[in-house]
Parts: sequence; C-alpha cells; structure tokens
Amino acid sequence: MYSQREGLDCRYCHVKKDARGLNHEGYIYRRNGHFFPYQQKPKISQQFKDSKSDPRFLKLKERYLKKYFKRDPINEYIETGKRIFFGSYKIEKKSSKNCASCHTPQEILGAAKQFPRYVPLTQKVVSLEQMQNYCIKYHLGGKPLKLGKKESLSISAYLNNISK
Repeated sequence: MYSQREGLDCRYCHVKKDARGLNHEGYIYRRNGHFFPYQQKPKISQQFKDSKSDPRFLKLKERYLKKYFKRDPINEYIETGKRIFFGSYKIEKKSSKNCASCHTPQEILGAAKQFPRYVPLTQKVVSLEQMQNYCIKYHLGGKPLKLGKKESLSISAYLNNISK
C-alpha cells in the first residue's frame, strides 16, 4: 500500500521485497508517520536503473496511468475536439465540410496562443471560441456552439493541445 502511494519499489524501505525488516530509509519513513521527509524521497529516475526496460517500473507506470490518467477530463475534451475538427463528431451544420477542410493541424499550431485578438472579418476582439463559432456559422453553414459548453471547449482543448 505504501509503495503504491509513494511510487516506490518495496525494496526501497525493506531489506527484501517480502520481508518485514526495514533498512535505514524504512525506519525514517516509519518514524515520520509513514511519510518521507521531502528531501528523503528519491527521484523516480534514481529508483530504477533502466526505466525503459525495467519490468517493475513499467508495471508501476501502467498502474499509475490506469489509476490517474483516464480520470483527467481534459483528455476526453481533447479527443472530442479532435473528432469535431476532423468531422467524425457530428455538429449541426449544412455543409459537408469540417474544420480540417480549411485548416491543417500544422497550420494552426500556434493559433490557440493568438487569442483573444482583433479579427478584421468580425471587426472586433474575439476569443478562440468566438472565432470557432464564426467559422462554423459562416464557412460551414452551421449553428454556432454555445460558449462554455462541451463541444466549444473541446475544440479549444484540442487546439491548445496541438499547440504544445
């Protein structure tokens, strides 16, 4: 239980993996109420000699990703935004075009960082979501997305993700 919480192998605190005997780090950990003093905990790179092929590290990484990565809602938004951008997620529009019909992901790499900004087409300062709605309404013949809702935020999340 403690090794999972700390992200360490059991042998970091124990003499052997299945033994109850503690080494120096284990005694400090127990004495500190089952927490490491900040400077005691080693970096993950110091715990495993070869993190690319060490099966213990890979198992720990897989367990971590299953437990925490899929719970992050931004990944769902990014995936939905990608589907909207390439047209596999249906939004209300008259045209058969999608965002990728006019823009390639390479073209818009820095687009998310440029907003809010003044856009001559609209003759006002617009946010990224407002610009998306402009494109949907005037270029795709669709109904603008509600600002702050999942579909609108999803496109922004996807654009921000590819801008990194």
